Amino acid sequence: MRESLLFLGMALGLSLSFYSTKITNSKGLIASVNDKPVYLEKYKTTLNQIRKGKRNPLTEKEKEVIINRLIEEELLFQNAKTLGLLEKDPLIRKTIVSSMIDFIKRPSKRDRPPSEEDLKKFFFRYKPEFIPAKRIRVSTFSFSQKKNVEKVKNLIQKGESFQVLKKQWGKSSFEVPEMLLPGNTIRSYLGPTLTQKAFKMDTGEVLGPIERGKSFIVVKVLERDVFKEISFEKVRSRVLEHFLRREKENNLRNKLEEMKDKARIKIFRAKS
Repeated sequence: MRESLLFLGMALGLSLSFYSTKITNSKGLIASVNDKPVYLEKYKTTLNQIRKGKRNPLTEKEKEVIINRLIEEELLFQNAKTLGLLEKDPLIRKTIVSSMIDFIKRPSKRDRPPSEEDLKKFFFRYKPEFIPAKRIRVSTFSFSQKKNVEKVKNLIQKGESFQVLKKQWGKSSFEVPEMLLPGNTIRSYLGPTLTQKAFKMDTGEVLGPIERGKSFIVVKVLERDVFKEISFEKVRSRVLEHFLRREKENNLRNKLEEMKDKARIKIFRAKS
């Protein structure tokens, strides 16, 4: 670590003798560059980060290198701004915007965590977010010959066993795994329309044959998840997590609206 720090100072060719590690500035600065401040707090943070990776205390020479590094960083930033890189370079703009969003979204400082009353109000307001995704278990088969559609329909109406139908008419390899699956998984097999219908069916009900592409599909609902009433106590940790995330989002939205109110914004619409 010491060698790399010293090498950095030499490689940049800047003399360290002009800077002192003694802090005498009462305004909390370690240096200034073109009248722009380099804050003491940033210097201390950098020192602490480097100390974590060293066994021996930092020498005065190493501390001088750190100060010089902060000065060089400020010089590079100022030159980038002068050259217009902050505005022109998409990657730099994206990084700055992302950092600004993270900064704004930080929750306001609290003396204590959200109260139980606040969390319970939040829970009841957004209760659907904490209910587990519905799942069903289905059995399926498909066949390709259109002439068999009416035959299969008639057998279903007469109450023919689904297993018999599947064994006799299921000629293709299409089949959904027979386990409790959420809608997103079943949708990948059945498509959105069939999935929506299946979730509205009762246990034991048979749907089809329904044309899908070049095949005709038959679906039977074997089992449905039965959810008991969700209590606040069982999902409290998730409620707290959602509460804090929503607070961050609100902080960002409020700050953006405040910035818009104070800014001079003009929108120029192109003629269509």
